[in-house]
Amino acid sequence: MNVATGLPYNETVGVDAGERQIRVTVREGDRWSDIVWVYHFSTDFDLLRVTPGDSYWPAHRLLELERKLDHTAESCPGRVAPLVMSWSTEEGWTELRTTADS
Repeated sequence: MNVATGLPYNETVGVDAGERQIRVTVREGDRWSDIVWVYHFSTDFDLLRVTPGDSYWPAHRLLELERKLDHTAESCPGRVAPLVMSWSTEEGWTELRTTADS
């Protein structure tokens, strides 16, 4: 969604390290946006799941109406498995697999 709003990257806006998991909140859109995804990791940083914030799907539908997206919220690839990339010096960029909590 950030690309559709004209921004090349997402911004990490929160990290909550708990005893059982680590939650990383990432904002889509400009710094005033409340459109977020929450990435849930194990304490070893294995990706467990990804959850969109409450504003994500309504904002997606608005971008559809503005013709800034070429797919519906219901058919969005991010609804099933959002793309999550990880970097390491040993392997470079690798895709992490998970499912989304819609």
